[in-house]
Order: sequence, then structure tokens, then C-alpha cells
Amino acid sequence: SRGVAGRVSRLMARRDRGGRGLRVYNSVPTYFSDPRINRVPTFDMDADPTQNQGLAASKFLPVTNGKCLVRDDGGGIYTPRYLSYSEAKEYIDDPLQTLIWLGDINDENNQRYFALSLSPDTNTELLTNSFERTSLLRPRSLGDQVSTSLEAAVMATAVGKGQWHENAQFCSRCGSKTSPKNHGASRKCTNEECGRTVFPRVDPAAIVLVTSGDYCLLGRQSRWVEGR
Repeated sequence: SRGVAGRVSRLMARRDRGGRGLRVYNSVPTYFSDPRINRVPTFDMDADPTQNQGLAASKFLPVTNGKCLVRDDGGGIYTPRYLSYSEAKEYIDDPLQTLIWLGDINDENNQRYFALSLSPDTNTELLTNSFERTSLLRPRSLGDQVSTSLEAAVMATAVGKGQWHENAQFCSRCGSKTSPKNHGASRKCTNEECGRTVFPRVDPAAIVLVTSGDYCLLGRQSRWVEGR
């Protein structure tokens, strides 16, 4: 609100004059947001994603109902259990599943990542039983137990986009079914008289740490597991 903004401005001004005002630090990427993921496409986004030339060397992460396939590496560490192209092909060829491009990694390998948003009718038990020490878990429940920040960012992006596709199956204007377009970057109403295109919603957020000298204010949810 305008009142809050004014209060923050006065606190910052007081700090600038050497007083005990509000100290603002430069923001840093969170553990679930790795800047190495390049989301600027180097291919034709309008083309059929199943014909993407980079599929054979890509990694595919199955997601469903806010969960993704992970492997327990032991010692409290978890890693996304990506599928290779040969492992993912039956899902890629299934029209009930949604293939979503997540991005490429800015390094010498230019690794490409896709999410496989599985339909509610998919036998996920068969999927988890196909690989050792795997299960479907929510990234938020793992926190920094994910092996690396890059893997955490891929998981978060995959689950976020997967949930959006699950919730945008029908057009909010006419009620007709929608279909994924642009490698999962959008969905379009299948009703030719409507043809409305929708995109994933982004909710910006600011995380603030309250400090006083060498102390900071922390909170803990009662439903968290012991030790978290």
C-alpha cells in the first residue's frame, strides 16, 4: 500500500543519514531459482515438440499433481530422476501427456530439459517401480535436500508449469478444451470460434529477513518434520 511504501522510504532515508533505519541488501537467487537455465529458445517454438531435434539428448522429468520423480541418493539427499529419450518415448508419443520445454543450460553442453506432465489416468506406481529408490515427491517438502541448486530449479520449474497445465485444461471464456502450444509455453482453446490463448501465471514475491544486530527473526511451522 501507499502507506507502507512511505514508511519503507522514510526508514531507508534514515539509514542513508547514518541513523538506525532500514538496511536493504542486494537480492540473490534462491536455491530453487538457478540463473544458468536459459529460457530463450534456439529452435522453432511453433513446431511440433515431438519433432524437436534436441529430444534425443534431452532430459525428461515426469511431474504430476505437484510432485516430480526423484531418486533417494542416501544421506538425506535427493536428485531428480530424469528419463532418457528412450525411457520417455512412450509418454512423449502419448497424446494424453504434455511435453513442456523447461530451458537449456548455459554451458558447453547446452543440456536441454523437458517436463512430462502426466495425465491423472497415468499409472504412476508402474513408473516409480521401474527404477530403484524412486518416488514422487513435492520439491517444497525437500528444501535444500535436493542435490544441487540447478536440480532444485529444474524441479521447481517443472512442477510449476505442470500444475498450470493441469489447471488450464478448459477455456475460461467458453469452457471448451484447451491444447498445449509452443512447446508447453501456452495453451489454446480448441473452439475455433474462440481460439483464446492463455499463458502460465507468474506471481512475483519478495522475501524479507528481519534483523537486529547479529540476530534475525525466524519462524517454524508446527507441521514441519523434526529437525527442519
